Order: sequence, then C-alpha cells, then structure tokens
Amino acid sequence: MRLKLEELAIMLRQMSAAFRSGMTTHETLKMLEETSSDRNKRFIYRALAIKCSSGMKLSEAMGALPRLFPRWLIGIVKAGERTGRIANALELAAEQYEVEAAWRRRWKWCRLYLCVCAIALAFLLPLPRALLNGFQWYASLVLKLVFPGLLLLCGAVLIWSMLKRLHTVDALVKQLVSSVPLLGCIVTHNTIANFLFSAAQAIDAGMSASDAIEVGSEAVDVLGLRAKAMRARKEASAGTELSKALFSVGLLNRSEISSIHVGERTGTVVQALMQIADERRKRAMALRWMILTLQFAILHIAVAAGIIFSAHSIYQAMFEWVEREFEVQ
Repeated sequence: MRLKLEELAIMLRQMSAAFRSGMTTHETLKMLEETSSDRNKRFIYRALAIKCSSGMKLSEAMGALPRLFPRWLIGIVKAGERTGRIANALELAAEQYEVEAAWRRRWKWCRLYLCVCAIALAFLLPLPRALLNGFQWYASLVLKLVFPGLLLLCGAVLIWSMLKRLHTVDALVKQLVSSVPLLGCIVTHNTIANFLFSAAQAIDAGMSASDAIEVGSEAVDVLGLRAKAMRARKEASAGTELSKALFSVGLLNRSEISSIHVGERTGTVVQALMQIADERRKRAMALRWMILTLQFAILHIAVAAGIIFSAHSIYQAMFEWVEREFEVQ
C-alpha cells in the first residue's frame, strides 16, 4: 500500500495542526483515524497509533513502515522530536511533498509527450525506406530492433522504479544518483536543505553546534553526505565553530559558510541556515527545469533530424524507383 504525494502532504499538515493545538501523538493519530474518510489513511493512522501507544515515538513508528515513509522524512520527524518542534518539521515535510507533487504532475504530461514523440520516431523513420524495400523488410526491422529496444527500455524503467521503492536499497540508489551530473546536484541540494533546516531548528531550541549537526544528520539519507555531517560533528565537538566545522568537510560552499559565519557573529545563525536551505531548494528546482528543457531540446533536434532523414529517404527511394523504370523500358 502506498499513498500519493498529495495525500501524504495533507496527512502531515493535519498532524502538524494537531500538534500545534497541544494534542499528544496518540491523541492526534486517534483523532485523525476517526475523522478520516479514506480507508488507507485510517489503516495508517491506526497502525501508527498502536505503535505509539506501546511507547514508540512517532519517528520510530514511521520507521516501522518503511514502504510508506522514506528515510529523509523519518529523519526530519526525529529531529523535530529532539528539538521539541515536531509541528514545524511536519509542516516543512508537507511543503516538500506539495512541491514534489506539483512537479510530478507537470512532469507526467511532459514525459507522455516525450514518449509519444520517441515512439513515433522509432516507427516512422524506417517508413520511407520501406517504400523501396517493401513492407516485409519494414516488419522485420520493427520486430527485430524496434520492439526489443522499446521492451528493454520499459524493463529498465520498471526495475529502476522498483529499486527506488525498496527501503533497504533506497540509500544506495540515492548515493548512486548523487554521483550523476545534474541529477546528483538535485539530490545533494535537497538533502543539504533538509540537513540545514533540522540544524537550524536545533540551534533555535538552544542546542550546541555539535548537537545541531547530529540532529541535522538525521535528515540526511545519502551515505556520502551523512559521513561528511558526522565528521563535521566531530570537529564541532572539539570546540570548532559551526561554520568552520562545515567548511572543513566541504559540505557547503564558501559563500554559504561566510553567511553562517556572519550569523554566528551577529546572532542570526538560524536565519542564515534557513535562508541557505531555501536557496538550495530553489537551485534543485531550477536544475529540474534545466534537465526538462535539455530533454525537450534533444527530442526536438532528433525530430528535426528525423524529418530531414525521412525527406532524404523519400527522395532517394523515388530516384531509385525512376531508375528502375528507365531500366525496364
């Protein structure tokens, strides 16, 4: 059982509102279970309420349902529990799910357009040549090359989507994606934004720099970035300032470190961390649009090349047909 991103966003916002009103975790989940009209949501609320009534925290109860709640969400909730600001953490997670849902709605139609164009190219490009070689040649080409290629591509996409849903493989998949140009930057920006938000909440709650980094690392689900965060925590535990600890492990760039350093001197480090987190999310969204634009550009170039190739093939087929007619006469 899986919930849509929009449904998860609504669930988290409802829980955030309940926590702000002063309700306990168990009371919140029981209230949401009784008022929800969706059977799947009622089941999730009931499962979480049962686990929380046995002494588990909300993050631990979510961790027992890894198919529903990803690691980064569990980490943000855990950070909210440690800082006493779980309502803020849930609201942030809801905002991220809403942004992701809006992006996926747009991407769904763009992906449909890309797929239709790609399939049309695969089937239509050989047609002009079929005028000369006959339909049997075209059918043989489609059965031997086009169909196997499309099936292989669909199989690869299906396997990739299944791997992303596996909780045990999710961290390895993200680590692999984080090493890919552009795609890796998107994962890195979003992960660092989650880390900075959790760390800002911890500092605002009065925690030390080392404890804030430890809280922030709970929201990091990329292995390489998590290792850097833990090294930064060791630096901060030795008495190093937050800005210097983050700079020593290369987690942030120089301009961001400078902003945090100024915040430490002026007492506005929380605002600096939140501003950097917001900038990271904006960069991630800009990169997504860049990737989408590149895909459209490559596809349209391929379509233009296909049209030119088809026109050339038609001209060549007509020329060879005329030659044959002259030879016959």
